[in-house]
Amino acid sequence: MRSYRVLAVTCGVLFGLWSLQAQAVPSFARQTGMPCEVCHTVFPELTPFGRLFKLNGYTLTGLPQIEAGQGKALKINASPPLSAAIQVALSHENKRPPAYQNNNVEFPRQMSLFYAGEISPHMGAFMQWTYEQRSAGSSFQWDNTDIRYANHFTLWGQDQLYGLTLNNNPSVEDVWNDTPAWGYPWIHSGEEPYDRVVNGAPAAPSLMLDNLGQNVAGLGAYTLLDNEWYADVSFYRTAIQGNLMEPVGAGGGALAGTLDSINGVAPYWRLAWQHQFDDSYLEIGTLGMQTQGLDILHNSDTYTDIGVDSQYELPVRADLLAVHVLYLEEHQAYGATAANGAIPVNSNDHLADAHIDAVWHFRHMAETAIAYDRWSGTNDTGLYAWSNNPEGSPDTDYWTAEVAYLPWENTKFGVQYRMYTRYVGSTVNVSNDNYTFLYAWLVW
Repeated sequence: MRSYRVLAVTCGVLFGLWSLQAQAVPSFARQTGMPCEVCHTVFPELTPFGRLFKLNGYTLTGLPQIEAGQGKALKINASPPLSAAIQVALSHENKRPPAYQNNNVEFPRQMSLFYAGEISPHMGAFMQWTYEQRSAGSSFQWDNTDIRYANHFTLWGQDQLYGLTLNNNPSVEDVWNDTPAWGYPWIHSGEEPYDRVVNGAPAAPSLMLDNLGQNVAGLGAYTLLDNEWYADVSFYRTAIQGNLMEPVGAGGGALAGTLDSINGVAPYWRLAWQHQFDDSYLEIGTLGMQTQGLDILHNSDTYTDIGVDSQYELPVRADLLAVHVLYLEEHQAYGATAANGAIPVNSNDHLADAHIDAVWHFRHMAETAIAYDRWSGTNDTGLYAWSNNPEGSPDTDYWTAEVAYLPWENTKFGVQYRMYTRYVGSTVNVSNDNYTFLYAWLVW
């Protein structure tokens, strides 16, 4: 089915139903006059219409327009589509050392301001500014941002979609909820596991693709053919907030093994196939990125991330089952770090994360979810060794279960439980760090 016709027909039907009775208040609801459930099953998960809305550059609008200039050179919303969100939370860890307080209250856990909607014909944006509590101190920063230009062309006699994206987080431009930027869990505790800290445990393993968000800027092009085949290629450069990069030797510049050391550009690629069956929906895709850091000795650390993903949706009467699967593997070549005698013992490591979650949506009023993550990789005593894991295994396993209730479409109250079965190669006392996480997430 043609993507443009799908969007046009859907827009016409939805405007006829909701243009006079807007029921939701965030930016896109203000811009379109539609309730949240049009674009979201339960936020932040997207519906098929929500995916098309994003791919078309966030430009569908029902707001009054200001049009002026010769040939209507100016066309903007009469009022900007702004919104805000706040998260407040309480975390309870199963067992903490006596010197550390339990039942930590985060007020706020996070607070964000958004501009989200049309900028001009064919161009729109999702821009987020966030205040967040962190273990190293609170901060206010430029958060996830995706600025798009989108249009259509004819190929094989069919109307097709293409666009450009300027963003600051690889995979934030994605329209599925199984890649790093938008994957489950949508919200989680920001607390450090103090039982591990006092016992000298290293931080949990993570991939470079997970860590680049808000530290890079990327420009990419994408297309959706026949509303089924999606392709995206983007190129990223380091863009550390508050840090104007200088050439090496000029008082600043690249440092080996850090995020401010991308050599040239880091390519990100994404391919996906989606299909709407009579009673279900399926997406299967692949993604990857290669990041190379430049050292002052002209050696480099190279991180190559390659993964596969899938999203499956099955309506069950008025409810919906959604399943998300992601497998990401990273190959790490520590040319620069090894040359400088830094932490890694092996010059080549690999690390992998296998994730699966299932989310049951009770209409748009509630959801329950269960997820499993399995981290595995090369033993490296320089990175992962500690008292309970002298071999340096990165292996980490945990389950996450969650129940959330939405009395209104823009208000979510939830409880989440995280259960560890292994942490960085150890099963000793890992249940101490299981936690219960209570939260309220308000968007208006």
